[in-house]
Amino acid sequence: MSLLCRLLQTIIKFPPTRTLEVDEKQLVWKFRFSLMSEKKALTKFVRSVDWSDNQEAKQAVELIGKWETIDVADALELLSPDFESDEVCCLPPLFLHLSGFIMFTCL
Repeated sequence: MSLLCRLLQTIIKFPPTRTLEVDEKQLVWKFRFSLMSEKKALTKFVRSVDWSDNQEAKQAVELIGKWETIDVADALELLSPDFESDEVCCLPPLFLHLSGFIMFTCL
């Protein structure tokens, strides 16, 4: 396994309380297409997006819609105050619904 692959796997395994460094965010963003099949990578991808950049945010939302369905724990992580973007606030109910769990209404 290459050094970059090992580094990406390490980043994906970081706990939710771990803030991503700038270089880690850049790496996740660079390999975003490769990570779409890794359901555990979604929360790290969302953390790597510059939501103040309209073009980057638009592309991120498009990719998120194609991402592998995530687990309940990851969907709940997206409900944390760390994710303030309007685009992100509606994701957990969508993923919980797709996972066969309860569907919530996004406010």
